[in-house]
Amino acid sequence: MDDNLFIDKNHYVLNETATNSRFKVIQRRLGLTKIISQHGLRHNVASRLLANHLSIEYVSQYLGHANSEITRKFYVHLLPEQKAVEDVRLLELLG
Repeated sequence: MDDNLFIDKNHYVLNETATNSRFKVIQRRLGLTKIISQHGLRHNVASRLLANHLSIEYVSQYLGHANSEITRKFYVHLLPEQKAVEDVRLLELLG
């Protein structure tokens, strides 16, 4: 296996199936017991960004979504926690 996850030895870009296969091989080599897809990794990163209080607009742009409504649709379950954090910040600002 070539060391590059997204390009083969002939410098061709690999399709999603091939890159997911390589990603799984790498995870197994690392001894990981829970194997995830690249899409799962993307979802995990987005969830962590939102959990660490980055705005939905920023995360939407980072993911390349056409607009933040797409991001809200998939990550709405994380937004109540964000609201609670912002409520506390507002109270702190208001003294």
